[in-house]
Amino acid sequence: MNKLFNVIFITIFVFSACSKKTVVELPITTSSPKALEYYKRAMDYYLTTDFPEGWAMLDSALALDPQFAMASVWRWHPDPNIRTKNRNKAYSLIDSVSKAEQYMLKANKFEDSGNLDSALFYIKKLVDENPNSYEAYNELGTAHGQRNELGLSEKAFKKAIEINPNNYKAYTYLFGQHITYGYYYLLPVEDRDINKGLEYANKLIKMKPNRAHGYHAKANCYRQVGKFEKAIPLYDKSVELSKGTTSEAAENYVSAHNIMFAGDFEAARKRYKKALGVVKNFQTEKSIKQFITISYLFQRNFEGALDNLYSMEGDFVVNENLDESYLLWELRQIERLKFICYAHNQMESDAKKSLDKAIGLNEKYALMSQDESRKKEHRVFKTYNKAWNDILFGNYSSAKEKLSELNKLAGSYKNPTAFDGYYGLMGMLHLMEGNPELSEQAFRKGDKRDVYFNYFKALSLRANGKKEEAKEILTAISSENFSYLELALVKVLAQEQLQKL
Repeated sequence: MNKLFNVIFITIFVFSACSKKTVVELPITTSSPKALEYYKRAMDYYLTTDFPEGWAMLDSALALDPQFAMASVWRWHPDPNIRTKNRNKAYSLIDSVSKAEQYMLKANKFEDSGNLDSALFYIKKLVDENPNSYEAYNELGTAHGQRNELGLSEKAFKKAIEINPNNYKAYTYLFGQHITYGYYYLLPVEDRDINKGLEYANKLIKMKPNRAHGYHAKANCYRQVGKFEKAIPLYDKSVELSKGTTSEAAENYVSAHNIMFAGDFEAARKRYKKALGVVKNFQTEKSIKQFITISYLFQRNFEGALDNLYSMEGDFVVNENLDESYLLWELRQIERLKFICYAHNQMESDAKKSLDKAIGLNEKYALMSQDESRKKEHRVFKTYNKAWNDILFGNYSSAKEKLSELNKLAGSYKNPTAFDGYYGLMGMLHLMEGNPELSEQAFRKGDKRDVYFNYFKALSLRANGKKEEAKEILTAISSENFSYLELALVKVLAQEQLQKL
């Protein structure tokens, strides 16, 4: 009976109303037709970032078919240990699924270990053997995006759209190259195009007019260029469409970002707290409280940020429903943020205490998993953050030793982005030591999209007499209107430096 179901699912066709041609989907192996329905609904929720609803659908699929490999691999969980358990279960089933699924699972497994070269190899095999599959090209676009090969990523997604003009995922990722929105892969500032962002956002709205996602995306376009009033009705529409869902809180807090960048921090924090009033899961609650922390950092109010972090820490400690591994992970995140606040407020003793505590929590978490790749990630975490701390407090000899170690660790990964953090810190080190020429060289080898390091790159360019290049970078940072830690640390500083040019 199971084999019969598998054959049925391999030969599913979807008819595209737009293109009037048959679109073939990749095979999905499961013993239950109802589980397949739940899986497809989950993937549809994932498209519009309604992730909790998607997780619920995958849980329903797995209840009907516990051996459903693709449902296991995509069942994300906030607890890293449960995530790993789900993915390992999927990998254990690799011999029972179709060849296409095997390639995707192998790619995911190599990605988990940091080997993006081998991950790309299997995705290319997926495309080679399924040249008429839009989903295969979607996977290729994502694989290139992870590697910061964004021209190749764009090419793959456009090919996917040729095959299936109703390809929501491809349009979303193409949008995400030009406008900040969650986890998508942004182009460097100079290559982003607001008009392309608006074009793709309008496509998303047209394809799914009853989902908040497209309106949120279009609102982000206007926020990107400081047209906050034009963004408001679009954010309001996204809140309206998300009523009663787990996304309602998220849509509310995104509208708070818009208020904050328009200049009213107190009103923004009231909106963040309003979002807390409709929150439906602990993960979203944590995100909102972290954004409140970041709102203080945009004002360089380190005391306010730290007060909020200590409050968050208390919430985690008293929550008895959290698994130990998840608690360790989240407390480590909070402690690292405390370190960053203390370090950037030049409170060396407190910064060291928080960093040591963060490293200790991370080590305990890594050892608990008995996973070699996680232990290796811990060594990177420890070395990177200690080097960063040394640079911020002028301990340059110690920083050089740690950066040498970080270079070796980065070289052990088969990943073209593995050295980005190393080059960023090396650029900072050279700048602080009074070597702006070497600093500029290091920054040019790193990630051009990293706002935090770009601030210091601008300082090195100015010191090298390249004031126009420096001004361009500082202007981009000063006009960025999205809420994330790296920008919060340097936006005010960039505005101040811009006044001096």
